[in-house]
Amino acid sequence: MATRKQHAGTDLPFIVSVGQAKVDPAKRKLIRSHVMQGKNRTKGPKTPAKLTDETVQEATSSPSSDVIRPETISRRSCTKFSGFQFADEVEPVLLEDIFTLFSMSSKAMFLLDQCIIPNEDGMLQSWASPLLSDPAYLHVACVTSQAFLDNFSGRMRSAEARQREYTSFDKSIRILSKRIATNDPSEVLSDSNLMTVLLLSGYSYTRGDHTAAHQHNGALIKLVKLKGTLETLRYSPKILVNEIVRTDFCICYETGQKPALFTYEEIPWPLLLPPDHAISNRDPDNIESRLDPELSPVWAAMSHFCALMNIAARNPTARVTAETFLHVMGSILYRLLHLRFEEGTLDECIRLGLLAFAAPTFLDWQTVYWLNGHFTLAWRQALESILTEFTLAPQDRIWLLMVGTLSFAHDPAFLVRLMDGLRTLAELCDTPTWSDLRELLSSYMWIGTLFDKSGVDVFGAVLADTGHTPRTRKIFPRVLIENTKSASR
Repeated sequence: MATRKQHAGTDLPFIVSVGQAKVDPAKRKLIRSHVMQGKNRTKGPKTPAKLTDETVQEATSSPSSDVIRPETISRRSCTKFSGFQFADEVEPVLLEDIFTLFSMSSKAMFLLDQCIIPNEDGMLQSWASPLLSDPAYLHVACVTSQAFLDNFSGRMRSAEARQREYTSFDKSIRILSKRIATNDPSEVLSDSNLMTVLLLSGYSYTRGDHTAAHQHNGALIKLVKLKGTLETLRYSPKILVNEIVRTDFCICYETGQKPALFTYEEIPWPLLLPPDHAISNRDPDNIESRLDPELSPVWAAMSHFCALMNIAARNPTARVTAETFLHVMGSILYRLLHLRFEEGTLDECIRLGLLAFAAPTFLDWQTVYWLNGHFTLAWRQALESILTEFTLAPQDRIWLLMVGTLSFAHDPAFLVRLMDGLRTLAELCDTPTWSDLRELLSSYMWIGTLFDKSGVDVFGAVLADTGHTPRTRKIFPRVLIENTKSASR
Protein backbone atom coordinates (compact mmCIF):
# COMPACT_ATOMS: atom_id res chain seq x y z
CA MET A 1 0.00 0.00 0.00
CA ALA A 2 1.29 3.45 -0.88
CA THR A 3 1.07 6.37 1.48
CA ARG A 4 2.10 10.01 0.97
CA LYS A 5 3.79 12.29 3.48
CA GLN A 6 4.79 15.92 3.20
CA HIS A 7 8.39 16.79 4.06
CA ALA A 8 8.49 19.53 6.69
CA GLY A 9 9.22 22.98 5.28
CA THR A 10 8.85 21.97 1.58
CA ASP A 11 6.15 21.34 -1.00
CA LEU A 12 7.98 18.37 -2.53
CA PRO A 13 6.05 15.10 -2.45
CA PHE A 14 7.59 12.09 -0.74
CA ILE A 15 6.22 8.74 -1.91
CA VAL A 16 6.73 5.40 -0.20
CA SER A 17 5.56 2.19 -1.81
CA VAL A 18 5.25 -1.08 0.18
CA GLY A 19 3.77 -4.46 -0.59
CA GLN A 20 2.58 -5.66 -3.99
CA ALA A 21 -0.22 -3.16 -4.46
CA LYS A 22 -0.18 -1.23 -7.71
CA VAL A 23 0.51 2.51 -7.57
CA ASP A 24 -2.43 4.50 -8.90
CA PRO A 25 -1.92 6.19 -12.31
CA ALA A 26 -1.63 9.75 -10.91
CA LYS A 27 1.23 8.77 -8.60
CA ARG A 28 2.92 6.76 -11.37
CA LYS A 29 2.85 9.84 -13.61
CA LEU A 30 4.37 11.93 -10.82
CA ILE A 31 7.20 9.42 -10.31
CA ARG A 32 8.01 9.30 -14.05
CA SER A 33 8.08 13.11 -14.22
CA HIS A 34 10.70 13.36 -11.47
CA VAL A 35 12.82 10.55 -12.96
CA MET A 36 12.94 12.30 -16.34
CA GLN A 37 13.89 15.62 -14.72
CA GLY A 38 16.95 13.95 -13.23
CA LYS A 39 17.95 12.37 -16.54
CA ASN A 40 17.58 15.62 -18.43
CA ARG A 41 19.88 17.43 -15.97
CA THR A 42 22.71 15.04 -16.89
CA LYS A 43 22.49 15.84 -20.60
CA GLY A 44 25.19 18.14 -22.02
CA PRO A 45 24.59 21.11 -24.31
CA LYS A 46 23.12 20.41 -27.72
CA THR A 47 25.78 19.46 -30.28
CA PRO A 48 26.16 22.07 -33.03
CA ALA A 49 24.95 20.97 -36.44
CA LYS A 50 27.47 19.50 -38.82
CA LEU A 51 28.08 20.83 -42.31
CA THR A 52 27.32 18.13 -44.87
CA ASP A 53 26.82 18.32 -48.62
CA GLU A 54 23.06 18.33 -48.02
CA THR A 55 23.14 21.18 -45.48
CA VAL A 56 25.45 23.23 -47.69
CA GLN A 57 23.14 22.78 -50.66
CA GLU A 58 20.15 23.69 -48.51
CA ALA A 59 21.93 26.82 -47.31
CA THR A 60 22.55 27.98 -50.87
CA SER A 61 19.17 27.04 -52.32
CA SER A 62 16.97 29.89 -51.11
CA PRO A 63 17.06 33.53 -52.25
CA SER A 64 20.13 35.46 -51.23
CA SER A 65 18.03 38.35 -49.98
CA ASP A 66 17.31 36.32 -46.85
CA VAL A 67 20.88 36.76 -45.65
CA ILE A 68 22.23 39.89 -47.30
CA ARG A 69 21.99 42.41 -44.49
CA PRO A 70 24.50 45.02 -43.36
CA GLU A 71 24.62 44.06 -39.69
CA THR A 72 27.09 41.58 -38.25
CA ILE A 73 25.55 38.20 -37.67
CA SER A 74 25.87 36.27 -34.46
CA ARG A 75 27.37 32.85 -35.02
CA ARG A 76 23.91 31.32 -34.59
CA SER A 77 21.50 34.00 -35.71
CA CYS A 78 21.34 33.77 -39.51
CA THR A 79 18.27 31.86 -40.69
CA LYS A 80 20.11 29.80 -43.29
CA PHE A 81 23.00 28.92 -41.00
CA SER A 82 21.18 28.64 -37.67
CA GLY A 83 22.68 25.78 -35.70
CA PHE A 84 26.14 26.26 -37.21
CA GLN A 85 28.75 27.70 -34.87
CA PHE A 86 31.38 29.23 -37.14
CA ALA A 87 34.97 29.78 -36.06
CA ASP A 88 34.53 33.57 -35.90
CA GLU A 89 31.91 36.23 -36.48
CA VAL A 90 31.33 37.07 -40.14
CA GLU A 91 28.73 38.98 -42.04
CA PRO A 92 25.84 37.14 -43.70
CA VAL A 93 26.67 38.41 -47.17
CA LEU A 94 30.14 36.86 -46.86
CA LEU A 95 28.74 33.54 -45.69
CA GLU A 96 26.34 33.57 -48.62
CA ASP A 97 29.19 34.08 -51.09
CA ILE A 98 31.33 31.38 -49.47
CA PHE A 99 28.62 28.76 -49.87
CA THR A 100 27.77 29.97 -53.35
CA LEU A 101 31.40 29.44 -54.37
CA PHE A 102 31.58 26.04 -52.66
CA SER A 103 28.39 24.88 -54.38
CA MET A 104 29.93 25.65 -57.78
CA SER A 105 33.52 24.71 -56.89
CA SER A 106 33.68 21.64 -59.11
CA LYS A 107 32.53 23.56 -62.19
CA ALA A 108 34.88 26.41 -61.28
CA MET A 109 37.90 24.12 -61.10
CA PHE A 110 37.30 21.66 -63.94
CA LEU A 111 36.18 22.36 -67.49
CA LEU A 112 35.47 18.61 -67.71
CA ASP A 113 33.18 18.66 -64.68
CA GLN A 114 30.32 17.12 -66.69
CA CYS A 115 32.47 14.04 -67.36
CA ILE A 116 33.46 13.45 -63.71
CA ILE A 117 31.48 11.68 -60.98
CA PRO A 118 31.65 13.74 -57.75
CA ASN A 119 33.60 12.35 -54.79
CA GLU A 120 31.50 10.10 -52.58
CA ASP A 121 33.02 11.55 -49.40
CA GLY A 122 31.41 14.93 -50.04
CA MET A 123 33.28 17.64 -51.93
CA LEU A 124 31.22 20.44 -50.38
CA GLN A 125 31.66 19.06 -46.88
CA SER A 126 35.44 18.93 -47.35
CA TRP A 127 35.49 22.61 -48.26
CA ALA A 128 32.96 23.71 -45.64
CA SER A 129 33.88 21.80 -42.45
CA PRO A 130 36.96 23.92 -41.55
CA LEU A 131 34.70 26.99 -41.46
CA LEU A 132 33.48 25.76 -38.08
CA SER A 133 36.88 25.25 -36.48
CA ASP A 134 39.54 27.39 -38.18
CA PRO A 135 39.09 31.20 -38.09
CA ALA A 136 41.97 31.77 -40.53
CA TYR A 137 40.35 29.46 -43.07
CA LEU A 138 36.98 31.15 -42.53
CA HIS A 139 38.35 34.64 -43.26
CA VAL A 140 40.42 33.50 -46.25
CA ALA A 141 37.31 31.78 -47.62
CA CYS A 142 35.50 35.12 -47.27
CA VAL A 143 38.00 37.09 -49.31
CA THR A 144 38.55 34.34 -51.90
CA SER A 145 34.84 33.91 -52.57
CA GLN A 146 34.42 37.69 -52.88
CA ALA A 147 37.28 38.01 -55.35
CA PHE A 148 36.26 34.99 -57.41
CA LEU A 149 32.60 35.96 -57.69
CA ASP A 150 33.58 39.52 -58.62
CA ASN A 151 35.60 38.15 -61.53
CA PHE A 152 33.17 35.39 -62.43
CA SER A 153 30.06 37.59 -62.53
CA GLY A 154 31.70 40.95 -63.26
CA ARG A 155 29.96 42.51 -60.27
CA MET A 156 31.09 45.78 -58.72
CA ARG A 157 31.06 46.11 -54.93
CA SER A 158 30.90 49.22 -52.79
CA ALA A 159 33.91 50.73 -51.04
CA GLU A 160 32.45 49.51 -47.76
CA ALA A 161 32.28 45.94 -49.08
CA ARG A 162 35.89 46.11 -50.27
CA GLN A 163 36.93 47.39 -46.85
CA ARG A 164 35.29 44.34 -45.26
CA GLU A 165 37.36 42.18 -47.60
CA TYR A 166 40.59 43.86 -46.50
CA THR A 167 39.59 43.42 -42.85
CA SER A 168 39.01 39.69 -43.33
CA PHE A 169 42.31 39.32 -45.18
CA ASP A 170 44.18 41.12 -42.41
CA LYS A 171 42.56 38.87 -39.77
CA SER A 172 43.51 35.72 -41.63
CA ILE A 173 47.15 36.79 -42.03
CA ARG A 174 47.45 37.69 -38.32
CA ILE A 175 45.97 34.35 -37.26
CA LEU A 176 48.26 32.44 -39.63
CA SER A 177 51.33 34.32 -38.39
CA LYS A 178 50.54 33.46 -34.77
CA ARG A 179 49.89 29.84 -35.70
CA ILE A 180 53.18 29.45 -37.54
CA ALA A 181 55.06 31.12 -34.66
CA THR A 182 53.88 28.35 -32.30
CA ASN A 183 55.74 25.67 -34.32
CA ASP A 184 52.99 23.27 -33.26
CA PRO A 185 52.84 20.54 -35.95
CA SER A 186 49.23 19.70 -35.08
CA GLU A 187 48.29 23.27 -36.02
CA VAL A 188 50.78 24.14 -38.74
CA LEU A 189 50.47 20.84 -40.63
CA SER A 190 46.72 20.36 -40.17
CA ASP A 191 44.51 19.85 -43.21
CA SER A 192 42.64 23.08 -42.47
CA ASN A 193 45.91 25.03 -42.43
CA LEU A 194 46.94 23.51 -45.77
CA MET A 195 43.54 24.46 -47.18
CA THR A 196 43.97 28.00 -45.83
CA VAL A 197 47.27 28.44 -47.70
CA LEU A 198 45.67 26.91 -50.79
CA LEU A 199 42.84 29.46 -50.70
CA LEU A 200 45.35 32.28 -50.20
CA SER A 201 47.00 31.21 -53.44
CA GLY A 202 43.65 31.18 -55.22
CA TYR A 203 42.85 34.63 -53.85
CA SER A 204 46.16 36.01 -55.12
CA TYR A 205 45.66 34.52 -58.59
CA THR A 206 42.16 35.97 -58.77
CA ARG A 207 43.50 39.40 -57.84
CA GLY A 208 46.23 39.12 -60.48
CA ASP A 209 49.08 39.00 -57.96
CA HIS A 210 51.09 36.10 -59.41
CA THR A 211 54.12 36.85 -57.24
CA ALA A 212 52.13 36.36 -54.03
CA ALA A 213 50.39 33.31 -55.50
CA HIS A 214 53.75 31.73 -56.31
CA GLN A 215 54.94 32.36 -52.73
CA HIS A 216 51.81 30.73 -51.31
CA ASN A 217 52.21 27.77 -53.69
CA GLY A 218 55.79 27.28 -52.53
CA ALA A 219 54.72 27.48 -48.89
CA LEU A 220 52.01 24.87 -49.46
CA ILE A 221 54.41 22.40 -51.06
CA LYS A 222 56.90 22.90 -48.20
CA LEU A 223 54.17 22.17 -45.64
CA VAL A 224 53.15 19.03 -47.52
CA LYS A 225 56.74 17.77 -47.59
CA LEU A 226 57.11 18.48 -43.86
CA LYS A 227 53.93 16.55 -43.16
CA GLY A 228 54.96 13.75 -45.53
CA THR A 229 53.80 13.60 -49.14
CA LEU A 230 52.54 10.02 -49.04
CA GLU A 231 50.81 10.55 -45.68
CA THR A 232 49.03 13.59 -47.10
CA LEU A 233 47.94 11.68 -50.20
CA ARG A 234 46.59 8.81 -48.11
CA TYR A 235 44.77 10.57 -45.29
CA SER A 236 43.84 14.09 -46.37
CA PRO A 237 40.49 14.89 -48.06
CA LYS A 238 40.54 13.96 -51.73
CA ILE A 239 39.78 17.49 -52.87
CA LEU A 240 42.79 18.78 -50.90
CA VAL A 241 45.04 16.09 -52.40
CA ASN A 242 43.85 17.02 -55.89
CA GLU A 243 44.60 20.71 -55.33
CA ILE A 244 48.02 20.03 -53.77
CA VAL A 245 49.04 18.03 -56.85
CA ARG A 246 47.72 20.74 -59.17
CA THR A 247 49.67 23.33 -57.18
CA ASP A 248 52.85 21.35 -57.75
CA PHE A 249 52.10 21.40 -61.48
CA CYS A 250 51.29 25.11 -61.40
CA ILE A 251 54.74 25.91 -60.02
CA CYS A 252 56.33 23.90 -62.82
CA TYR A 253 54.34 25.74 -65.51
CA GLU A 254 55.32 29.09 -64.00
CA THR A 255 59.00 28.50 -63.32
CA GLY A 256 60.16 25.61 -65.49
CA GLN A 257 61.26 23.71 -62.39
CA LYS A 258 60.73 19.98 -62.16
CA PRO A 259 57.96 18.78 -59.79
CA ALA A 260 58.79 19.02 -56.08
CA LEU A 261 56.63 16.25 -54.62
CA PHE A 262 57.88 13.28 -56.66
CA THR A 263 60.95 12.41 -58.66
CA TYR A 264 60.39 10.60 -61.96
CA GLU A 265 61.06 7.24 -60.26
CA GLU A 266 58.68 8.02 -57.36
CA ILE A 267 55.56 8.86 -59.41
CA PRO A 268 52.86 6.86 -57.57
CA TRP A 269 50.43 6.60 -60.50
CA PRO A 270 51.13 4.20 -63.40
CA LEU A 271 49.94 5.24 -66.84
CA LEU A 272 46.45 4.02 -67.75
CA LEU A 273 47.07 2.67 -71.24
CA PRO A 274 44.49 1.46 -73.76
CA PRO A 275 44.45 -2.05 -75.22
CA ASP A 276 47.05 -2.56 -77.95
CA HIS A 277 44.46 -2.70 -80.73
CA ALA A 278 43.02 0.66 -79.65
CA ILE A 279 46.42 2.29 -80.06
CA SER A 280 46.79 1.21 -83.66
CA ASN A 281 43.19 2.18 -84.49
CA ARG A 282 43.58 5.70 -83.11
CA ASP A 283 47.02 6.31 -84.60
CA PRO A 284 46.86 5.82 -88.38
CA ASP A 285 50.06 7.83 -88.90
CA ASN A 286 51.84 5.83 -86.19
CA ILE A 287 53.07 8.89 -84.29
CA GLU A 288 53.81 6.82 -81.20
CA SER A 289 56.44 4.82 -83.06
CA ARG A 290 58.20 8.09 -83.91
CA LEU A 291 58.37 9.32 -80.31
CA ASP A 292 60.95 8.67 -77.60
CA PRO A 293 60.23 5.40 -75.73
CA GLU A 294 59.50 7.35 -72.53
CA LEU A 295 57.21 9.85 -74.25
CA SER A 296 55.31 7.42 -76.46
CA PRO A 297 53.31 5.73 -73.64
CA VAL A 298 52.45 9.16 -72.20
CA TRP A 299 50.95 10.13 -75.56
CA ALA A 300 49.03 6.84 -75.68
CA ALA A 301 47.64 7.36 -72.16
CA MET A 302 46.53 10.94 -72.91
CA SER A 303 44.97 9.90 -76.22
CA HIS A 304 43.08 7.11 -74.43
CA PHE A 305 41.84 9.54 -71.77
CA CYS A 306 40.56 11.89 -74.49
CA ALA A 307 38.61 9.01 -76.02
CA LEU A 308 37.06 8.27 -72.61
CA MET A 309 36.09 11.92 -72.16
CA ASN A 310 34.45 12.03 -75.58
CA ILE A 311 32.39 8.97 -74.67
CA ALA A 312 31.48 10.39 -71.24
CA ALA A 313 30.32 13.67 -72.82
CA ARG A 314 27.78 11.69 -74.88
CA ASN A 315 26.88 9.13 -72.22
CA PRO A 316 26.70 10.23 -68.54
CA THR A 317 26.90 6.61 -67.37
CA ALA A 318 30.45 6.50 -68.77
CA ARG A 319 31.73 9.33 -66.56
CA VAL A 320 34.99 8.72 -64.70
CA THR A 321 35.43 9.03 -60.95
CA ALA A 322 37.33 11.90 -59.37
CA GLU A 323 39.94 9.35 -58.26
CA THR A 324 40.47 8.21 -61.86
CA PHE A 325 40.75 11.83 -62.98
CA LEU A 326 43.46 12.46 -60.34
CA HIS A 327 45.24 9.25 -61.33
CA VAL A 328 45.32 10.16 -65.03
CA MET A 329 46.34 13.75 -64.34
CA GLY A 330 49.15 12.73 -61.97
CA SER A 331 50.47 9.92 -64.17
CA ILE A 332 50.61 12.08 -67.31
CA LEU A 333 51.67 15.51 -66.06
CA TYR A 334 54.35 14.32 -63.64
CA ARG A 335 56.03 12.44 -66.48
CA LEU A 336 55.71 15.30 -68.99
CA LEU A 337 57.15 17.81 -66.50
CA HIS A 338 60.11 15.60 -65.63
CA LEU A 339 61.02 14.72 -69.22
CA ARG A 340 63.23 17.00 -71.33
CA PHE A 341 64.28 16.72 -74.99
CA GLU A 342 66.38 18.73 -77.40
CA GLU A 343 64.74 21.95 -78.58
CA GLY A 344 63.11 21.82 -82.00
CA THR A 345 62.83 18.03 -82.08
CA LEU A 346 59.53 16.22 -82.57
CA ASP A 347 59.75 14.87 -79.02
CA GLU A 348 60.12 18.30 -77.41
CA CYS A 349 57.43 19.88 -79.60
CA ILE A 350 55.00 17.07 -78.74
CA ARG A 351 55.89 17.26 -75.02
CA LEU A 352 55.13 21.00 -74.98
CA GLY A 353 52.02 20.47 -77.10
CA LEU A 354 50.77 17.87 -74.62
CA LEU A 355 51.40 20.28 -71.73
CA ALA A 356 49.45 22.99 -73.57
CA PHE A 357 46.63 20.54 -74.28
CA ALA A 358 46.64 19.34 -70.65
CA ALA A 359 46.42 22.83 -69.12
CA PRO A 360 42.71 23.42 -69.82
CA THR A 361 41.99 19.70 -69.50
CA PHE A 362 43.39 19.25 -65.99
CA LEU A 363 44.46 22.59 -64.51
CA ASP A 364 41.71 25.11 -65.21
CA TRP A 365 40.72 27.25 -62.20
CA GLN A 366 38.67 29.73 -64.30
CA THR A 367 41.05 32.48 -63.16
CA VAL A 368 44.59 31.20 -63.66
CA TYR A 369 46.81 31.65 -66.68
CA TRP A 370 50.55 32.09 -66.83
CA LEU A 371 50.88 34.88 -69.40
CA ASN A 372 54.59 35.37 -68.88
CA GLY A 373 55.45 32.07 -67.24
CA HIS A 374 58.26 29.78 -68.30
CA PHE A 375 55.97 27.35 -70.09
CA THR A 376 54.24 30.04 -72.15
CA LEU A 377 57.59 31.34 -73.39
CA ALA A 378 58.91 27.83 -74.17
CA TRP A 379 55.70 26.87 -75.98
CA ARG A 380 55.78 30.06 -78.05
CA GLN A 381 59.39 29.39 -79.05
CA ALA A 382 58.44 25.86 -80.16
CA LEU A 383 55.54 27.19 -82.22
CA GLU A 384 57.86 29.74 -83.83
CA SER A 385 60.10 26.92 -85.03
CA ILE A 386 57.09 24.97 -86.32
CA LEU A 387 56.03 28.01 -88.37
CA THR A 388 59.46 28.65 -89.88
CA GLU A 389 60.98 25.16 -90.15
CA PHE A 390 59.56 22.19 -92.01
CA THR A 391 61.19 19.21 -90.31
CA LEU A 392 57.92 17.89 -88.89
CA ALA A 393 55.20 16.13 -90.88
CA PRO A 394 52.36 18.46 -92.03
CA GLN A 395 49.78 16.55 -89.97
CA ASP A 396 51.96 16.87 -86.85
CA ARG A 397 52.25 20.60 -87.46
CA ILE A 398 48.48 21.03 -87.92
CA TRP A 399 47.73 19.46 -84.54
CA LEU A 400 50.44 21.47 -82.81
CA LEU A 401 49.39 24.78 -84.39
CA MET A 402 45.71 24.20 -83.59
CA VAL A 403 46.59 23.59 -79.94
CA GLY A 404 48.71 26.73 -80.17
CA THR A 405 45.74 28.85 -81.36
CA LEU A 406 43.77 27.67 -78.33
CA SER A 407 46.65 28.69 -76.06
CA PHE A 408 47.47 32.19 -77.31
CA ALA A 409 44.18 34.08 -77.29
CA HIS A 410 46.01 36.72 -75.22
CA ASP A 411 48.47 37.51 -78.06
CA PRO A 412 46.53 38.70 -81.15
CA ALA A 413 49.59 39.30 -83.36
CA PHE A 414 51.00 35.83 -82.73
CA LEU A 415 47.54 34.31 -83.11
CA VAL A 416 47.30 35.74 -86.64
CA ARG A 417 50.61 34.09 -87.53
CA LEU A 418 49.42 30.74 -86.19
CA MET A 419 46.23 30.95 -88.26
CA ASP A 420 48.21 31.87 -91.37
CA GLY A 421 50.31 28.74 -90.84
CA LEU A 422 47.16 26.66 -90.34
CA ARG A 423 45.68 28.03 -93.59
CA THR A 424 48.69 26.83 -95.60
CA LEU A 425 48.72 23.41 -93.93
CA ALA A 426 44.96 22.93 -94.29
CA GLU A 427 45.32 23.36 -98.04
CA LEU A 428 48.34 21.05 -98.15
CA CYS A 429 46.59 18.29 -96.14
CA ASP A 430 43.31 18.63 -98.07
CA THR A 431 41.06 19.52 -95.14
CA PRO A 432 38.59 21.93 -96.76
CA THR A 433 35.88 21.51 -94.10
CA TRP A 434 35.79 21.52 -90.31
CA SER A 435 34.72 17.86 -90.36
CA ASP A 436 37.84 16.96 -92.33
CA LEU A 437 40.08 18.92 -89.96
CA ARG A 438 38.38 17.52 -86.87
CA GLU A 439 38.91 13.99 -88.14
CA LEU A 440 42.60 14.72 -88.54
CA LEU A 441 42.82 16.28 -85.05
CA SER A 442 40.97 13.32 -83.52
CA SER A 443 43.45 10.91 -85.09
CA TYR A 444 45.99 12.58 -82.79
CA MET A 445 43.92 13.61 -79.75
CA TRP A 446 40.97 15.92 -79.25
CA ILE A 447 38.22 16.50 -76.65
CA GLY A 448 35.13 17.77 -78.40
CA THR A 449 33.32 19.13 -75.37
CA LEU A 450 36.33 21.32 -74.56
CA PHE A 451 37.64 22.43 -77.93
CA ASP A 452 35.04 22.02 -80.69
CA LYS A 453 33.44 25.43 -80.34
CA SER A 454 36.75 27.27 -80.41
CA GLY A 455 38.04 24.98 -83.14
CA VAL A 456 35.12 25.82 -85.41
CA ASP A 457 35.69 29.55 -84.89
CA VAL A 458 39.42 29.27 -85.55
CA PHE A 459 38.84 27.18 -88.68
CA GLY A 460 36.34 29.74 -89.95
CA ALA A 461 38.95 32.45 -89.52
CA VAL A 462 41.60 30.28 -91.18
CA LEU A 463 39.45 29.91 -94.30
CA ALA A 464 38.66 33.61 -94.48
CA ASP A 465 40.96 35.94 -96.36
CA THR A 466 39.72 39.06 -94.58
CA GLY A 467 41.54 38.76 -91.28
CA HIS A 468 38.29 37.73 -89.56
CA THR A 469 38.58 37.67 -85.77
CA PRO A 470 37.64 34.23 -84.39
CA ARG A 471 35.25 34.19 -81.48
CA THR A 472 37.62 31.98 -79.52
CA ARG A 473 36.13 30.74 -76.30
CA LYS A 474 38.01 31.40 -73.07
CA ILE A 475 40.14 28.27 -72.97
CA PHE A 476 42.32 30.13 -70.48
CA PRO A 477 39.81 32.30 -68.57
CA ARG A 478 40.39 36.00 -67.94
CA VAL A 479 42.29 36.06 -71.25
CA LEU A 480 40.03 37.20 -74.07
CA ILE A 481 41.05 37.27 -77.69
CA GLU A 482 41.40 40.87 -78.77
CA ASN A 483 41.47 42.61 -82.09
CA THR A 484 43.33 40.18 -84.34
CA LYS A 485 42.13 42.11 -87.37
CA SER A 486 44.11 45.19 -86.35
CA ALA A 487 47.09 43.02 -85.39
CA SER A 488 47.16 41.52 -88.87
CA ARG A 489 47.45 44.92 -90.60
